[in-house]
Amino acid sequence: MNKKRFLILITLIFAVMILYALKYFGYIPTKSYTLKELGIKEIKSGIDKDKDGIDDYKDIKVHIIKTDILRKARVYVPM
Repeated sequence: MNKKRFLILITLIFAVMILYALKYFGYIPTKSYTLKELGIKEIKSGIDKDKDGIDDYKDIKVHIIKTDILRKARVYVPM
């Protein structure tokens, strides 16, 4: 009986580790919301130094997304 409990415990620990890894690497999707769904207005800077038609605040957000800084630093920046 004791051996059976040990096997169940090991199986449960292994299952939790697998689920954690799947969640961590993004194989289990999480719900995300847009600013519009949350009723939040997007911040605009009004300055466009590189004159590409996109305000500098949005340029910074796009750069952060492209370089994957958010995942590496574990910081939340509203989109």
